[in-house]
Amino acid sequence: NGDNSNGDYVECVNVNEDVNFLYSTEDIPIELITLLDEKVKNWERQKRDFVDAKIHGATFSPVSLKRPVIKEAKRLYSLIHANPVQYYHLYMYLANRCATCQELAKVTNHLLAWEKEM
Repeated sequence: NGDNSNGDYVECVNVNEDVNFLYSTEDIPIELITLLDEKVKNWERQKRDFVDAKIHGATFSPVSLKRPVIKEAKRLYSLIHANPVQYYHLYMYLANRCATCQELAKVTNHLLAWEKEM
């Protein structure tokens, strides 16, 4: 339908159609994101002092990934590293998810170390 005399032509998806093709979940590195986000299960934690605990609303602060988790995280990161879309989405997610630069640095320091190993 090339007639644009009444304005721009926009293809719309029928609301009843399956729209999964619009949002490809394989572009999102869900496995690694989940692994990195599970702070209680996958991260070594350090007890905060009283004031910091009140400010952050948590008694413990994640410090670094636990040793058993690192191997799987590295494997997933190497797969993501080869996929520019997933790589971009991972870093965009982390930049938006982390509340402070310190929190972001805890994660990206691991990623940087793995980059150096590749």
